[in-house]
Amino acid sequence: MTEYIIISVVFGIFFFLLIYKLFNIYVENQYWSRVVCAIILTLLFKTDWGIHFYGLEYEDAYVFNFVARQFANNIFSHSFLTDGILCGSISNPIAMGTYGGHFITYPVF
Repeated sequence: MTEYIIISVVFGIFFFLLIYKLFNIYVENQYWSRVVCAIILTLLFKTDWGIHFYGLEYEDAYVFNFVARQFANNIFSHSFLTDGILCGSISNPIAMGTYGGHFITYPVF
């Protein structure tokens, strides 16, 4: 019972701070439209809509994660297919190649 109370208090504090921060962003008029769009998109994509998503295959999950990490390091694809580093490293890519059949739409999110 005490664990439930502790978890409830922690979640209550978290949501209070989240709402407080969102209110401050709205009042300061900085990026509030981006925050609202992010909340709407999150609610839209987190809803089931009657279609169950069974997850990604192992290869797809690896490729999408790898390409998303490259995007974070300013290494972008030259097409809509996923280009990955074939030779080199994230800090020093030498050769890029495409993983056929995988598009960059999922890693962009």
